[in-house]
Amino acid sequence: MINSDQCLAKWGTPKNTVAWQSRILSNWYADRNLTNTQLSEYRESCFPSKIYMNNLMHGPFTAAVINLIEDDNLHLLRTWDGCFNIRKIAGSNKWSTHSYGISFDIDAAWNKQGKPGDLSYKIVDNIKCGGFDWGGNFGGSSIDPMHFTLKEEFIGVEPTIGELEDSPEDIKDLIDRLINALEELKHTPQSLENIDQHMDYHS
Repeated sequence: MINSDQCLAKWGTPKNTVAWQSRILSNWYADRNLTNTQLSEYRESCFPSKIYMNNLMHGPFTAAVINLIEDDNLHLLRTWDGCFNIRKIAGSNKWSTHSYGISFDIDAAWNKQGKPGDLSYKIVDNIKCGGFDWGGNFGGSSIDPMHFTLKEEFIGVEPTIGELEDSPEDIKDLIDRLINALEELKHTPQSLENIDQHMDYHS
């Protein structure tokens, strides 16, 4: 799951300014992303008709909503509890992913942090299949079942060292990419020696 450090590296420090927010955030509108039939069901739900979120979240969020509608699960949700909100993680100096508009909370009163909560796994699967990671998969006291965050693959960030230590698949993927990059360099018309000379000349 994407973390605060990756968001900070990609988008910088979150700011309550039009200049910063207009680069990465915009309103998602239900009536622009759903069919009339889908919209009719959506309007009966607790979700708002307009949600301020990261531009990269529009497509996955639409997919998640459609999954919920098609499986007749959207109406089971009781409260929408927010998306974009500039704040620090509780008990930390790091920015919450809500500060970048890539996370949202639902049914918060019944799914508090540190407890397993009561969200149906059908609902969770609908949202995860749309393109989100679930806070209910956090370990121990960090479990946060109300919380969903956009998957890394939609954001285009590199895994941190901490994540790589816990993920052999990510380590293998990183090594494969490094090998491929070296192979490409070997087949470029310009030798590495010439590249070094070029860099020295222009430094």
